[in-house]
Amino acid sequence: MELVLSVLGVGFLLELLLFLPFVWRHYYAQVLFCVVATGCIAFGTVGLLVVSFNVASFCILLLSLYRCVNLLRVIEGRMNLKYMHNVVFRTTVSLAFLQILVLLLWLAVDYFAITEKTWLWLVVGVQLGAGVVLLISTMRRLRHTKITHKDVTVTSSELPNVTVAIPARNETDDLYDCLVSLLKNDYPKLEILVLDDCSQLRRTPEIIREFAHAGVRFVKGDIPKDGWLAKNQAYDKLLREASGEIILFCGVDVRFKPDSIRQIILTMLSRDKRMVSVLPLRQEQDKFSYNNIQAARYFWELAPPRRLFHRPPVLSTCWAIYRSDALKLGGFAAVSRAIIPETYFARQVLKRDGYSFLRADGRLSLASVKNPITQRNTAVRTRYPQLHRRPETVSVITFVGLISFITPYALIILSLLGSIEWHFAIVAFVSIILCNTAFTLIASATKVMNTYLALFSFLPIVCIDIVLTHYSLYKYEFSEVVWKGRNICLPVMHVIPHLPKL
Repeated sequence: MELVLSVLGVGFLLELLLFLPFVWRHYYAQVLFCVVATGCIAFGTVGLLVVSFNVASFCILLLSLYRCVNLLRVIEGRMNLKYMHNVVFRTTVSLAFLQILVLLLWLAVDYFAITEKTWLWLVVGVQLGAGVVLLISTMRRLRHTKITHKDVTVTSSELPNVTVAIPARNETDDLYDCLVSLLKNDYPKLEILVLDDCSQLRRTPEIIREFAHAGVRFVKGDIPKDGWLAKNQAYDKLLREASGEIILFCGVDVRFKPDSIRQIILTMLSRDKRMVSVLPLRQEQDKFSYNNIQAARYFWELAPPRRLFHRPPVLSTCWAIYRSDALKLGGFAAVSRAIIPETYFARQVLKRDGYSFLRADGRLSLASVKNPITQRNTAVRTRYPQLHRRPETVSVITFVGLISFITPYALIILSLLGSIEWHFAIVAFVSIILCNTAFTLIASATKVMNTYLALFSFLPIVCIDIVLTHYSLYKYEFSEVVWKGRNICLPVMHVIPHLPKL
């Protein structure tokens, strides 16, 4: 055991030596240190499993895999050197700390002779607590996200001017349908701006100009500047071109009903909010539809108690903000590289209790028409950035998912096999019911999935989400994330662009 731990320690020491200036400035020295450190980590981890295979050594194995991924980032060498130094060092220290914490817990268990039964009670207690928190948080969120504006009476002349701002690139039918639904709106003071973001398809600017007679204004986009995501640059230009007091940003997949914009604005006025995000309903599906990726995204937006961590839920599909507030907060220049830029505005506005997350329902009929492929691409594009582009955060989220949502099923199976006592299985079953109930409430409220399917879908949804999270990590760190024909890894991950291979 001492030899194994010593080898793991040598691996960590080599990781730290990697950041010395004379090593970091020479690529081949980096590669040498990374290869040797990876070998030490692999040998030490496998040796630990052979010497003592248990939950602690398995956790150390998982964390070691993330450490190897971190070292592979250095070998890949695709990021700006200064940026890579900061992020790799932070991940190295964080993952080493987590492994040391697991080792200390392991030693404490042996020293205090903590029994397996005590650990099982701790695990099922965590699972039960997670289920209770998620269900309470879900019920509270669904109640608070309803559209309400009973306390405000505003005449049409008193309503604020609203600009609907739509960035479009290589869009055809979706853009056409979105504009048709917008023009049916009954809002009296409405300006519609559509920015053509250097589309490669001629049809996109043609569609925009087709609606010019109806008051839709065409805005020509610019080639993205260095350090800017194209979508954020489009948002910034739309913000500065808009004349409305409130700017409503939306994607081409959104479908409005005649009173949708009025309902959003009245809700903002009644709640005295400066910004709102709207979670749309899924457009009517057949009763056996199974939108697992969208269901996972909606669950993570609505279920966790985000306010405790000052991270309000947001969705980029449709959101509105007072133009003066957006400009006061620095516009989109403050979030030029952010995948979900409205997160920044929501957090800043929330400090003054000026933000609300709304959920479309019977009163506010706002729908989204994303197909499964687009949903998957959106999940890959947003999941890793939502976790701050940190492998250590991915590791923590994975452990939480395994312990809180997947392990309860394993405990029930072990109970049926007679390996553990039946009362652990009962507590695990209760936690499963709580989590499934929270998920079903969200799926039913957003029409993202049939209620009866949702009752039995939580486990596969969690597994799919964990897989997609790791796929998103891989694409950002070692491959490309292409959106609308552009590799968004360049600005987001500070990747150094290279000429394409001949």
